[in-house]
Amino acid sequence: MNTLVCLPRRAGSLAFCLGAMCAVLPLAGANAQDSYVVQTAGVDGLAANADAAALLPEGTTEITVVTFPNVPFTIVGEDGSLEGAGVDLSAAVAAVLGVELSMGLVNDVATSKVSVQSGRFDISTGPLIDTPDSERDFAIIPWLKTTPGFVFQAGRGYDDVMDFCGLRVAIVSGSRPAEANTAAMTEACEAAGLEAPTVSGFGGQDATVVAVLGGREDVALMGAPTALYMATVRPEEIDAISSEDDIFGVGLYSGLGMVPGEDGVSPAVLAALQVLRENGVYTEIMEAYGLGALAVDDFAINPITSN
Repeated sequence: MNTLVCLPRRAGSLAFCLGAMCAVLPLAGANAQDSYVVQTAGVDGLAANADAAALLPEGTTEITVVTFPNVPFTIVGEDGSLEGAGVDLSAAVAAVLGVELSMGLVNDVATSKVSVQSGRFDISTGPLIDTPDSERDFAIIPWLKTTPGFVFQAGRGYDDVMDFCGLRVAIVSGSRPAEANTAAMTEACEAAGLEAPTVSGFGGQDATVVAVLGGREDVALMGAPTALYMATVRPEEIDAISSEDDIFGVGLYSGLGMVPGEDGVSPAVLAALQVLRENGVYTEIMEAYGLGALAVDDFAINPITSN
């Protein structure tokens, strides 16, 4: 009998179903409950694909996926439940491969990487930045454009990065991507004969948004996925734009991370993602979390070093 893969999620998000049973999926890591039942609504009857499943290592009946709190990719509920674009994508991949899904929760991206390299988990949802260095350590399948995003009060009408020249910009203190981005922005503003932005550091991302909503700062700089998601769930308070340019200088794409090698799960996961792109489910997942503009056109394993 096939298994119904169920994942907890917000109203209006997606479901991926393979049969008549509901799986109870174990969690691992801090702040996680022993198990949880996933409730879904949306896309029914996502069938297993025999060609993709045939690429799994022989005898595989389950894929194990590690994730970490990272809005909007992994959102941890007060009850320990998980939702998010990365969680949805993991469920969809498992459904296409016709296997059960087991998800573990750890504290941060570094721990998720170690969890995959040690063999405890098959996949990290990431998104892990795709660079030549990361491709030496992992089989990376990018599924997301990585660009800077900007959050500001609704109704302000900003539509270009250069609109922020001369304004007050909030960033998370110590964030190398944010600091690199604001340095590039300052250079661009001055080259255009405009006033440089005034940059202030805050202890966390939430604090930057509070400062913007309270009028202390004009705009908060963060990753585009988070900025666009915030605007999606709080449209009366927040507007956001994202840049198509890699101002951060940390890589244009991010993705799933697996142990490299043809004998691992990455060839099967790649085939499953291609199925999800062709049947439209990948696009639905991205749009459900306000990430449609950041969807990739195709999937590949380690596209930087394999070309």
